[in-house]
Amino acid sequence: MGTKAENGKGRRVPPSVSVVAAGGTEKGTWFVGGGHLGIWREDTIRYTGGAGYADVVMDYYGFNGGLGKHPVRFESTAFGLMQELQFRLGESHFFAGISYRLVDTQNKFDLGSVLPIPGIPALKFDSRSAGVSLSLNYDDRDNMFTPSDGLYAELKLGNYGSAWKR
Repeated sequence: MGTKAENGKGRRVPPSVSVVAAGGTEKGTWFVGGGHLGIWREDTIRYTGGAGYADVVMDYYGFNGGLGKHPVRFESTAFGLMQELQFRLGESHFFAGISYRLVDTQNKFDLGSVLPIPGIPALKFDSRSAGVSLSLNYDDRDNMFTPSDGLYAELKLGNYGSAWKR
């Protein structure tokens, strides 16, 4: 289970899989996202991609109640994106690929209820991490989802410079 029958070259061809997810809480946190693992041309091309958005609202009470009865309110919105394309090198178990990853967040901490100083403004900061990577993979696993035999190894070189964050 988890792989298709062998192709004409004796390799097991994994299936393509798609997923969609969503959820929420009583406090107002919610998320939505999806992804796809595409196996094409008898496992000579592999695509992995996904995107998601979350709006998180939390009250943090500290370790072992260290902040007492007054929580720190934490709010964050986040968007994430991942795209990866890999190509099999000849008839080998090696794949060469390129990928892009992006995580973009806006964060807010409300410390007013914890600190004894009135009028403290909320601490706000944004964060963006984005980069492009080249990869070389070796994959001779008998099943990519639940392997019981084989080896998977990956060598990845990534650049997370400012050019990718726009």
